[in-house]
Amino acid sequence: MKVFLAGTSFAPSYGGPAVSVARLASALSSAGLEVGLWSPDGSAASANAPGVTLLDGGLEEALESFRPPHIIHDNGIWLPHNHQIARLAHRRGIPRVVSPRGMLEPWAMRHKALKKHVAWALYQRRDMRLAACNHAATEIEAKTIEEFELGARIVVIPNGVDLPAKPVDRVTSLDGPATALFLGRIYPVKGLPMLIEAWSRV
Repeated sequence: MKVFLAGTSFAPSYGGPAVSVARLASALSSAGLEVGLWSPDGSAASANAPGVTLLDGGLEEALESFRPPHIIHDNGIWLPHNHQIARLAHRRGIPRVVSPRGMLEPWAMRHKALKKHVAWALYQRRDMRLAACNHAATEIEAKTIEEFELGARIVVIPNGVDLPAKPVDRVTSLDGPATALFLGRIYPVKGLPMLIEAWSRV
């Protein structure tokens, strides 16, 4: 099976999805699928995704070089390239999976709310209704997507993580007090209070 995997950016400065989507691509490749990775900013061409075909250029150019994909997996919504992918997949009859990546959560919808309200009415709702499947990373996200009554199937698949080959012995591996480093925006959705509470218990 050939999977065309799209993300907004794979530049390290983009944050979590730049890593998690690239790792997903490599994991799918390791499972025997043929995976093409693309982003509108061209950063997929230098992504850290072993075993994956790194695609460059515009969307149609990338699809032509990788064709024919059996499925398109688009990560993210709202942006022009997401709408372009939706239109192209519908026109060519290619099943499309959409991962909103939390972009429909109430806190996200309040950010630039007017623009999103207009985009939702013009194209975003229709694009998600036309998806073969909408992917949620958590049960909470799935419930949020359900509230929009899109009609498309919703599946919950948590983000994968790489486990160490050997369990870490926290007693023998640490010399002195343990330290946690939080790297990211100080924003409620990031769950920093939960990290502080959990770390105090550890």
